[in-house]
Amino acid sequence: MPSLDANDEDERRRMRDREQLARSAVRGTAWVAASRLAGRLLFFASTVVLARLLEREDFGVAAYAIAVIAMFSAIPGLGLAPALIHHRDDPEMLDTGFWLGLLAGATGFALVWVAAPLAGWAFADPRAVDVTRALGLLFPIESLRNVHATLLARRLDFRRRFVPELVHATGKGLIAIVLALAGFGYWSLILGTVGAAALAVPVYWWVLDWHPRFHFDRAAARRLLPFGGHVVAIDLLGALIRNADSVLVGRLLGAATLGVYTLAFRIPDLLIRNLATMLGQVLLPVYARLQSDRDAVHATFVSSASYVFALTAPMAAGLALLAEPVVVGFFSEKWIDVATVIPPICLYALLASLSFNVGDLYKALGRPDVLTRLSLLRASLVLPALWYGAAVVGTPAAVGWAQAGVAGVALVANLLVAQRVFELPLRRGLAGLAPPAIATGSMALALIVLLPAMREQPAWGQIALGATVGAAVYVVTLGLVAREFCASAVRVLAGALRRRSATAEATP
Repeated sequence: MPSLDANDEDERRRMRDREQLARSAVRGTAWVAASRLAGRLLFFASTVVLARLLEREDFGVAAYAIAVIAMFSAIPGLGLAPALIHHRDDPEMLDTGFWLGLLAGATGFALVWVAAPLAGWAFADPRAVDVTRALGLLFPIESLRNVHATLLARRLDFRRRFVPELVHATGKGLIAIVLALAGFGYWSLILGTVGAAALAVPVYWWVLDWHPRFHFDRAAARRLLPFGGHVVAIDLLGALIRNADSVLVGRLLGAATLGVYTLAFRIPDLLIRNLATMLGQVLLPVYARLQSDRDAVHATFVSSASYVFALTAPMAAGLALLAEPVVVGFFSEKWIDVATVIPPICLYALLASLSFNVGDLYKALGRPDVLTRLSLLRASLVLPALWYGAAVVGTPAAVGWAQAGVAGVALVANLLVAQRVFELPLRRGLAGLAPPAIATGSMALALIVLLPAMREQPAWGQIALGATVGAAVYVVTLGLVAREFCASAVRVLAGALRRRSATAEATP
């Protein structure tokens, strides 16, 4: 029987390991945040310029291809990224995964080329055919760098991912703007996306000195494909859910309305959903490392959900309430219809950001099959809801509210099933959301009171005043109702920064 001292030492070692992993996650999140923030700010800046150069219909035609390619993007990837993360840095797995991915990327492009006429039929617009075929080039191009990106994520080496992601974001905006100025219309958006993907590939190979061998192991493929098959099914269903709205809006309401709906998604995407995606890039490998320590998984899940909600909830509420001045200030009066679509999309993005954390948990702990069943449930709900919004109500805002409603139901289902499968402490997790919810409510109330007095000011004045007052109310309220929550976040962040400084000083 182990002594009490030995048990205490084991517990202290586990606590040190968890703290170290938490700090690694914070450092990883910081680098992903820097990369995403820089990339998304460039993307947003280019969107502002392109919105003034192009027409609504140009964004709508480009959205045809984006929706179709997004629906099938899981097939070329074969779910290999989470499968490789789950199976660790096995050379046989990596080589086999690269060649499987390259073959799947080429096959995916061929399938898109053959099936592109269906896009023209689905959107009732022949322009969808050529743009879909052109954007299908993303499949073979991105397969050349997928394993490199996965390796960097697996090792929590997000610092080195900064450069290729920044090159991708910069190239996408610059190429599109130059082509738009040259009069290429919607083609500027398509060619900008493809050109940026091609620019990023050699940069990934440069920052990570890994080269695939001409080697294919059938045993490794048999281990990768079953795991990846579930992930592909999940991602296909998720893509169908995320892009069915674009198909319905484009077919039933036209390219110009789809352009409005697409632009309405971009701002919440920048501020809310990208934050959740960014954290997911860090949490997936963290959960994979912790998979044998259920208590650590629980603690990581609860804390990450609290921090995500504390960041995304005030963004969602503030953007929903300031939607009109934000649209006019950034995109001009030409896009004023976007303002009515932003509030439901903000709610949808907030609910989806919480669901991402649960999904990463399923993948990292080797239970993507459960996530597949949950995705089927969501797909069965979202298609009729979106059809009702587009066909019966007939407005892009109604489609956005349908998305938000289904996202809420899906979040509840995800949490209840995760509680049963992984014994997650759901009550403790929900209790952690209470302080930021109270602070967000206080902020929203302050903005509602302030809005009538701001109507006479120009759009930029409303944005500046609303953001300042909202942020101040939120921070003060959160500090009052959740001192320990704020102190804990500061401690983890300070520890991560101290470790980073110590590492920098020790590096010759």
